[in-house]
Amino acid sequence: PKEHNFPHIRAFLSRHTTVWLHRRKHQTSQKLMSFRCYAVFNAISAKICLKNRMLNGSRNSERTSKEDKMKRIVSFLICAVMILAFAGCSKGEIIEKVKEELTAEPTKNTVSVTFPEGYTVTQTAELLEEKGVCSKADFLAAVNNISELDYNFIADIKNTDKRAFALEGYIFPDTYEFYLGESADKALSRFLKNTDRKLTDEMYQKAEKLGYSMDEIITIASIIQKEAGIKKEMPKVSSVLHNRLNDSYNKLECDVTINYLTKYVIPYLEGDNTDRYNEYYNTYKCKGLPAGAICNPGIEAINAALEPADTKYMFFVTDKTDTSKYYYAETYKEHLKNCKKAGWN
Repeated sequence: PKEHNFPHIRAFLSRHTTVWLHRRKHQTSQKLMSFRCYAVFNAISAKICLKNRMLNGSRNSERTSKEDKMKRIVSFLICAVMILAFAGCSKGEIIEKVKEELTAEPTKNTVSVTFPEGYTVTQTAELLEEKGVCSKADFLAAVNNISELDYNFIADIKNTDKRAFALEGYIFPDTYEFYLGESADKALSRFLKNTDRKLTDEMYQKAEKLGYSMDEIITIASIIQKEAGIKKEMPKVSSVLHNRLNDSYNKLECDVTINYLTKYVIPYLEGDNTDRYNEYYNTYKCKGLPAGAICNPGIEAINAALEPADTKYMFFVTDKTDTSKYYYAETYKEHLKNCKKAGWN
């Protein structure tokens, strides 16, 4: 309807904008600004008018509501503020202000953090603290509080009383965006949601076919991650672990499980009876798998744990000087020869 075009506002704005701008010293710039402001105010007025028409539809054009009056007042105030903001600016100043707004750095209240494959829970906690996300202590406490978590993989974690960190293995290595100063529980949920997405139904089916729970697969994958520095070696290293687990001897004897205890568990659990973890994680002492994962494996290591190479290997050793070289053996006698080749004897 015609009466909703706010002619009194448009006339007021165009008239007073021109007068105020022409008081400036640089007449050319003011004329240009007058035209631009008038165009902007016309656009605002027209937009409000169009929206009003769309809202009113077929309503009686003579009807005046409180809402209509409020819209007039608000539109007037917005335009008045714009006049005051731009009236004291030359053309160059306006262009400069626009450039500043377009190129200004956004307020930095988030941080992007990358966690490499094979990072442990304690390394993750330290990096989170370093980046200003949450405290190390809070995060380490959060990873042991799993009673109220509802993810598919949580059901497979049965022995939290024997684990140094209940969720070791489930802090999926990736790049994450965090708020600075967010809670440890919120930060943890970002990891766990990602892990839950990565562990597909097909993976659970493969684990079941092998006779393992997903938690056991994650533990195997964590050892593969630490033992196999080269991805192409992962399936063969996996085959050694699977063959040993299926053998009557049933001891993995992996140095990386001891390293995990000495570097990433014992220094962080002061006051706890840390000696007991030696019984649960040292694979030279315990039979079968350690109590839990020893790091957070990547997807290649998890896939290798689910799809080991078809071998009869029971031993492997890496070259002392060239860690890209791996030597595999089916018997202990062959293994001793390989150790010599690798430069360890």
